[in-house]
Amino acid sequence: MKLLIVEDEAVIRRGLVTSMNWDELGVTEVEAAKNGQEALDRLPHFQPDVVMTDIRMPKVDGLTLLQKLKEDSPGLFTILLSGYQEFDYAQKAIRLGVTEYLIKPVDKKEIAAVMARIAMQKKDRESKSETLAKAQNQERTEWFNSLMMEGGFVSDTLWQRAGELGISFMEGKHRLFFVEVDNYPILKETWKVEDFQRLYRDVQLFLDEEMPSEYTIQFWPVQAFRCGAIVSSHQSLNLKPLLDALRHKVKEAYQVSITIGMSREFQDARVLPFPMQEAKAALLRKRYEGKDTIYMAAGQREELKHAGDGASFDGPSFMKAINEGNTGHVKKALQQQFRAFKLSRTPLPEVRTWCLKLLLYTREDTQIPVKAEDLFTALNRFDNLKDMAELMVTNFSEMLKEAEVWRENHGNALVLRTIHYLEAHYDEPLTLDELAKYSFVSPSHLSRMFKKETGTTFVKWLNEYRVEKAKQMFKASPALPIYKVAEETGYPDYKYFVKVFKANVGLTPKEYKANLERHSI
Repeated sequence: MKLLIVEDEAVIRRGLVTSMNWDELGVTEVEAAKNGQEALDRLPHFQPDVVMTDIRMPKVDGLTLLQKLKEDSPGLFTILLSGYQEFDYAQKAIRLGVTEYLIKPVDKKEIAAVMARIAMQKKDRESKSETLAKAQNQERTEWFNSLMMEGGFVSDTLWQRAGELGISFMEGKHRLFFVEVDNYPILKETWKVEDFQRLYRDVQLFLDEEMPSEYTIQFWPVQAFRCGAIVSSHQSLNLKPLLDALRHKVKEAYQVSITIGMSREFQDARVLPFPMQEAKAALLRKRYEGKDTIYMAAGQREELKHAGDGASFDGPSFMKAINEGNTGHVKKALQQQFRAFKLSRTPLPEVRTWCLKLLLYTREDTQIPVKAEDLFTALNRFDNLKDMAELMVTNFSEMLKEAEVWRENHGNALVLRTIHYLEAHYDEPLTLDELAKYSFVSPSHLSRMFKKETGTTFVKWLNEYRVEKAKQMFKASPALPIYKVAEETGYPDYKYFVKVFKANVGLTPKEYKANLERHSI
């Protein structure tokens, strides 16, 4: 413990500092101040655990000091030194939350007893605080890991729980990544659980220290051999150089390697289950492409395009069909690809690898809950192309059916998220196609669900919202030029803004402003 003694009488002050064997009482550092003001000045630098103060002192007296400590440093333990004639002051001090008080003159035994009681209170408080912190960390961990079970968007219940646990996400851009220790099955034979925990603490410390100041980061353990992190910033997130440095640091300190799987950049934290799946899918590539590296989630890969006898697999078209729920197109594309494999006599291991990549990239680029690991295991049991083709076609068909059911059941959440996005970005160019891509659904599906939930079309809703914003701007800033209002509400074309405004209000912007001026006179 660190002790600050506040006493205006030099002899008493010196005696308190030098006459006690503070080490035996668990006090590691002692400093003294001659009045309350000097004590307040020392607090930020010294940061004591205990403040022992007299009452009557010049400049800032003991009661005023206690009041300031209660307001600014409520966790401090305080000891009041009081004379018999100052008992009324002592009562006031007790109301201010003083921990202990001693009547002058005090002897060593009294001080020792008081410090022993405070030491016990401090230990009890730290124990409770540690228990609470562990419980909160466990709940935070469970919150993050529960997102892996979410179908798409973070539910309102989970989102509310995040606030209760102190989990928050800044407005801006985010990236999520998983860090996994390589060769875990071998390491766990010699490593203890504490060894893995120590490694992940060092990972966190390194990133906390090396991360640019404009970035924020949140960590949580996923499994004994894996931890997760989300980095947020108002700027684009280029994390690869930092994570490469982390890999080298871990290898240097622990003589083990790590592999990192990272999601694409995203802006809406309510879609966390998607980047989690992306990062997990990226990390899964380690099993088939190698460890000790960083795998980035991305869109369609070139390696899917050419297989078999040189036939080109149209990945973008395939993913578009997946998002639109076009089962016929998906079946046809898979059947054609397997015919190409058959004609070219492609070795089965290469076919399995191609299938795995298709499954992983489908999981990354769509909202379909692809069970890549299970399917790949099943593919390994087959020794002929026909069974493998049937498995792929059947499973993709079933996945599309499940996805359609999920979309129908979560239409309200999808539309709410879309509306939240529109309200935040109404001043930017917006199209239904872009919003559908952002939500991992087809434009036709989003359009249908939007109309079903709101009773109006996407375009009409957006125009009405923008016009309301324009009306608010005209009222708040009458001098603002009409063209400026048009630009700030998402209409770079002035004439189109005038047309939309009149269609919704019945007046042109100029007429509306003139009407406002007449009514304000």
